[in-house]
Amino acid sequence: MAKVPRKRSINAYRSALLYARASLEFNQETKPLTETILPMIPKVNALIDMENEWSDSVVSAKGKLLAARQEWKLQFNQLLKEFNTFDYAEIVDVQEAVLGVYPRGNRGADYVNQVQFAQPVFQQVLTGEKLPANIKGKLKQILKVSDNVIKLATSLDALLLKKDGMLEKQDSLKLEINRTLDQIDKKLHKMFPYEQRYLGAFFFK
Repeated sequence: MAKVPRKRSINAYRSALLYARASLEFNQETKPLTETILPMIPKVNALIDMENEWSDSVVSAKGKLLAARQEWKLQFNQLLKEFNTFDYAEIVDVQEAVLGVYPRGNRGADYVNQVQFAQPVFQQVLTGEKLPANIKGKLKQILKVSDNVIKLATSLDALLLKKDGMLEKQDSLKLEINRTLDQIDKKLHKMFPYEQRYLGAFFFK
């Protein structure tokens, strides 16, 4: 069978092209058939490079986001420790507000939602006139980290949205490759009408 199943990766299509080129070049009679294969090899290489770059970017973005979320949780815990240096009655309103948005769990998008949910609470608390200076400093720091978490989460979402467009390009080239391999297969059947059972050897399995 000349065609490569559509569910196979773009790397499998590259292997199919390289295999067909090598097998067809081996025989002088079939070598001219490689003319339709050669232009597609740079195309498939470009799409593989694109996918690799995209995958690397996603992994990097996820790593940065996880680190930022952990930093946010760390800053949150440091804020709670700072509360312990005050008499409860002095900061009861602030402490209760902050504890109301304390993060539960650490699972992907839910954690980002917790950061977004907590941000306006911190901003509101920060407007307090009698807020101690060190508490105010901690709140400003956690808001800075919050902004970073949200920014990184937005960047990751934007990267993930690029996947569909990338796969569409791959599907388009997969169709082109399969059409080409099918045409070569038909030409081989005409060239070798009495050797049909061996023609499959020209194509990658």
